[in-house]
Amino acid sequence: MSITAMQMPLAQPVAGRPVLRMLPELRDEQADVVVPGRRPLNLDEVRAEADLVARRACRTVGVRGTWGTSRWRATEDPETVVSTFQIRVAGKAPCADVAQSIAGRLATNGWTSRVKAMTPIVRIDAERDGFRLRLVATGGTVTVRVTGRPITVGEKLAQRVLDGVFEED
Repeated sequence: MSITAMQMPLAQPVAGRPVLRMLPELRDEQADVVVPGRRPLNLDEVRAEADLVARRACRTVGVRGTWGTSRWRATEDPETVVSTFQIRVAGKAPCADVAQSIAGRLATNGWTSRVKAMTPIVRIDAERDGFRLRLVATGGTVTVRVTGRPITVGEKLAQRVLDGVFEED
C-alpha cells in the first residue's frame, strides 16, 4: 500500500494547493447517532451518573456492598438503551415496619417510594428524576436494581452497546 493511499482525502485545491479536509465524512454507523440540534452524548458519563445515583440509593436503603454491576440493557424501542445498576447481597427480608422505614428514608432523599408487596417476597419500588429503584428481598437475598433514564442512540449504536463492544471487562 502506498503512503498516498493512507492519507486523508483532500478537499478541492485552493489556488493550486491541496487543503486537508478537517472533518471526515460520516460513515453509516455514525450517521444514525448524529441528530441536528442535539448535543452528542457521552455514554460513559450517562452510565457514571446512573451508577452514582444507584450507589447513593443503595446506601440509603442500607445495602452496604462494595461491588455492583452496571450494564446497558435493551428497552422496548430498538433505538434506545438504559443503564441499569444491580447489586445482590445476603440478607433477611425486612418486616413491615422496616420496609416502611426504608420507603421513608427514600422519601426523605427525594424518591417517591412505596412498599408494593410484603409476603412472601418484599418489594419496594421508588422513582426520582427519571431513575427507578426496585428492592426485592426473598430467600435470604436482597437485590437492589436502579434503572436510569432511557437514552435514544439509534438502532445500530444501540445494538453495538448491547453487544458489549464498549465494555472493558
